[in-house]
Amino acid sequence: MPSSRIMDLASVVMASTTKFEELLTTHKLPSPSFDPSTFAKLPPSDELQETQTALLEAISELQALVLGPIGMLRNNALMYIDLISLQAICHFEIAQSFSEEASYTQISDKCGLDEITLRRIMRQSMTNYIFKEHNNMITHTAASKLLHENPMMRAWVAMICEESWPAASRAVDALARWPRSQEPEHTGFALAKNTSIPFFVELGKSTRAKRFADAMSMFESGHGSAISALLKHYPWGAIGKGTIVDVGGSHGSRGIAIAEKYPSLHCIVLDLPEVVADGPSKIPSDLKSRVTFAAHDFFTEPPEVAKAADVYLFCRVFHNWSDKYSIKILRNLVPALKYGARILISDICLPEPHTLPYNLERKMRASDLGMMAMLNARERGRHDWAEMFREADERFRFLGVQDPPGSQMAFIEAAWEGHGVL
Repeated sequence: MPSSRIMDLASVVMASTTKFEELLTTHKLPSPSFDPSTFAKLPPSDELQETQTALLEAISELQALVLGPIGMLRNNALMYIDLISLQAICHFEIAQSFSEEASYTQISDKCGLDEITLRRIMRQSMTNYIFKEHNNMITHTAASKLLHENPMMRAWVAMICEESWPAASRAVDALARWPRSQEPEHTGFALAKNTSIPFFVELGKSTRAKRFADAMSMFESGHGSAISALLKHYPWGAIGKGTIVDVGGSHGSRGIAIAEKYPSLHCIVLDLPEVVADGPSKIPSDLKSRVTFAAHDFFTEPPEVAKAADVYLFCRVFHNWSDKYSIKILRNLVPALKYGARILISDICLPEPHTLPYNLERKMRASDLGMMAMLNARERGRHDWAEMFREADERFRFLGVQDPPGSQMAFIEAAWEGHGVL
């Protein structure tokens, strides 16, 4: 009898699980568990991450096939319920309300929620392995302990629940109201928050800006982060003695990391005045001569100090903007460029359909719609990146896209081949 697809997938699950367990042993990591002691463990190697991806790919397809189309659509449509409990956990600081064990009454007193409502919220979250209950006493799982102890993870979850989720719920309304618009204020976010100004301007009016910054820092840490990929896979050493400009570089974490590893490079960090004001205090004393800051709005011409550099780095910048504004950013850069200068973009590059494991492609496609809902912006594929440079100025020569192993951030690169600054 020929093997069925679900049996084939079951074999892949078994083989990948075995390999995953063996690699955990090799790296002296415990077997996966909901126990709180394992909450900080992340895949520390490309091979372990690839095995994890293959395992999750097979599990996802197997689950979808076993559920069937009705079950799969029902599951997808009901995912919003999970966000209700997650938002409540963050808003009422439920995970932070106890350290080891507590009763519903004790947690209720700390959080200000009535006990019946608290129990409903927590028991729903337990179906997602967040918290655990025994004899009406609550203890942490790995997930709830992470929320208890890690403020950046709390910030990320809260940002998704309180900014992204409302924006997503009004994204289609925004498309209907402003068809074909590329303006950053024409978004589901604007409708959900009853504002007429763009996302980042709205956030800047309150402490939500700090929460967003903390949430984004989750993407700059751990194996496969944008910084680790830049250090490991881009040939900075080939530049020799040169200058790197990190456009939109915030407090300089990338510039500092590059300067630490490559002593012949000078890094200039550009960002808005209120952002770079705190930058110099972040620089180690031995790097102060090679990491500098300058105020700059990338919709204007770069300052003199940032002209004639060797590489202009944009990390997770362009996906925040529609094509109209991304082209403006590139055109404003032109007066600063010398012949041969490189423009290096570290950002998502959308794959052609069915060329990546399903779970990886799903994350990228989700990010694309998230950018639409929040910012009226987009993620881009290879052709889109090439077209963006061509539209900005035909003197940009598109050099292509590289996909660093173990990183969701691609390297998109172009060279300036027009007359340059002296």
